[in-house]
Amino acid sequence: MSRRLADDVREWLRAEETGSDELAERAFSRVLGDMGRRRPSLGFADRVLMRAGRLSPASLAWRSWWTRAGIGACLVAAGLAVATLPTWLLLAGPVARAFGAPVTEAVWHAITRWTVAAFASWALIVDVASATRVWLATPAGVGLLAVNLIIACGSLVGLRQLLKAPEELNSW
Repeated sequence: MSRRLADDVREWLRAEETGSDELAERAFSRVLGDMGRRRPSLGFADRVLMRAGRLSPASLAWRSWWTRAGIGACLVAAGLAVATLPTWLLLAGPVARAFGAPVTEAVWHAITRWTVAAFASWALIVDVASATRVWLATPAGVGLLAVNLIIACGSLVGLRQLLKAPEELNSW
């Protein structure tokens, strides 16, 4: 601790003991100003958790580049399989009919019905969007939207004030 900081701390403690609130506040402000803003070094939380026994180091198996390369290759293969899925679905119906597999054709029929139902449900979303578009074309809709925007902005400003660190709220 620097000599100036030590002197300011002593002055602050003396003012607190004597009951001089204003003098104590000024001395405490100088102490905080002398200290500056300090931050922990990188990995501080990890080191604390390791010493407390709450965190264990990564196993040696995950540090091997062979393991990471194998996992990467599996992820690439899975991505390629998903990318070619639409092609496989297009080929499954004709191939099933050509070979006469009734189970495959039944599965294909179920997939087709599910797809048609999924596209039909899109009509509901289109109806809601067109109703919203018509409502927003009215002055009342635009006014209500503007009021909601003002309330949202006010809430955001209030939340930012609530989430400020305590040292940011002090005026020194």
